[in-house]
Parts: sequence; structure tokens; C-alpha cells
Amino acid sequence: MEIQEHYYFSPFEFDVNGRRHTDGTPFREIVKDFERDFRRRHPSHFACFFFSNNCTMLLLQYSCDTDGNTIYGMDLIEGVFDPETNYNIEKYSKYKVVYGIDSAYSQIDDDAYPLTLLIDDKLPDGMVVLKYLDDNQNDDTVLTPVGVDEKVLVRL
Repeated sequence: MEIQEHYYFSPFEFDVNGRRHTDGTPFREIVKDFERDFRRRHPSHFACFFFSNNCTMLLLQYSCDTDGNTIYGMDLIEGVFDPETNYNIEKYSKYKVVYGIDSAYSQIDDDAYPLTLLIDDKLPDGMVVLKYLDDNQNDDTVLTPVGVDEKVLVRL
């Protein structure tokens, strides 16, 4: 089983440090709000995957106060989630790659998995997709780009 929700925000509301201009809220906190909304809509499931384009992933990275040697997210390889290829690329990179971040629920529920970060440059600025993929899927399951169908507008 696969569940996905699309979330929207205005990238222009954030400064170069990933903080909202009006109140200083880090984009990471906005992502946690998206996770909480996902859980409210699907009470028995946690979002496991976070898809965004590179610009949005940078916004998340900056909001987490990372150093200059760290980058967030795995690129989809020819449109497919391929961790092995990403790990091999990282071996030759001067950057440390963050492949996932703590779930908004990790402190309160042991069943919450880290949120895997995936870069899908087909997604527009100002949109992220949270996805749940059932653990019972077989190993041949291919996690493909999420597109922009069945939009669910959530404004915070």
C-alpha cells in the first residue's frame, strides 16, 4: 500500500537561513506540521518519504543549521529511488549526505521511522510530497517520482 499527500508553501516567505520572515519559524518546523497533518489524515501510518526539488531541499538543509560540508537528500536516479548508486556517488563527494531526518514523532512513538529525503526536480518550488510505503511491499517495489496529481492543498 502506498499513501501520498502533497503540501504547499510559499518559498518567498523564507530567508536564506530557512526561517520564515514573519516569525522566524524554521522550515523544518513546517515540515513537522506537514508530518502531523499526514498522520491526522492517515492515523495508522507515518510518512516515511519526503520528496521535494533541490531548492526546497536546500531550504530544509539551511533551516537545520548544517555546516557547509553537508547536503540533504538523495537524488532520484533516472526517476527511481536508488540508494546504492547514491552511496557510491557519495564515496567520491567532498560532502556528507544526510539521507534522512528524525520524524516529528520520533520522540513520542517508537514506530515512527526517520523521514527519508528524496530529491525529485520534477516537483515545482513550493511543493513537497510526503509518502508512506507499506513495509510488506516486496523488494521489487520501485519508488518512483511522485508527480503532481491528486493535489491536497494545505496552507500553514
